[in-house]
Amino acid sequence: MMLKLTAITIAAAAGLGGLAGFASSNSTNPTPTPATTAATLAPASATGAVAATEAERYTVDTVHTSALFRIRHADVAPFWGRFDKVTGSLHLDESNMTLSDVVVDIDVSSIHTGNGDRDDHVRDADFFNARQYPTSTFRSTGFSPDGEGGGTLSGELTLHGVTRPVTAAVREISTGSFRNSPKMGFEAEFEFKRSDFGITKYVADDGGDSGILGNTVRIIIALEGNG
Repeated sequence: MMLKLTAITIAAAAGLGGLAGFASSNSTNPTPTPATTAATLAPASATGAVAATEAERYTVDTVHTSALFRIRHADVAPFWGRFDKVTGSLHLDESNMTLSDVVVDIDVSSIHTGNGDRDDHVRDADFFNARQYPTSTFRSTGFSPDGEGGGTLSGELTLHGVTRPVTAAVREISTGSFRNSPKMGFEAEFEFKRSDFGITKYVADDGGDSGILGNTVRIIIALEGNG
């Protein structure tokens, strides 16, 4: 972090590849689409972006932050899972509730789908290849507030060694305190095609969502930050 990043790496992100245990033995796999790995990420800059010196810095509260993902299974029903390890930081200008310098990291090995064998398969080379690419990261490049406590967060998602632009809808940015310490939070949501990141196991030949596992992944990040 659609990674609150209905944001944001809000998923994880989230999955974000296909899920093992859903496949049939006679499945065929489409040829992966070549993807480009970005060497660098663009700095935060866009309408509504705020310099870090003008905003309060927060770190992601890993205990109270949730990263969920949704993917369609067998073209009949959505399947939900989560990631248990989310870290990161951001800045918030409370004068106009504007986010900047948002960085969210998701440990893809922390995937939890309710089935241990499936989790192990998703960590392997068919999907995340977590040994080589252990972290999925979202870095913001800009934010446009909507005047209603939310806005649009643009950024770059890195997953499976590939970096692509994504846009997250952010809702309910709020601030407060807990045990005399500043707190903030929001929910962010975004979607992407997993084939764009080179994760093509069980994707339909047409690149849609009608295969054993869909191609579209939804990420919802409910983020809480400590000041």
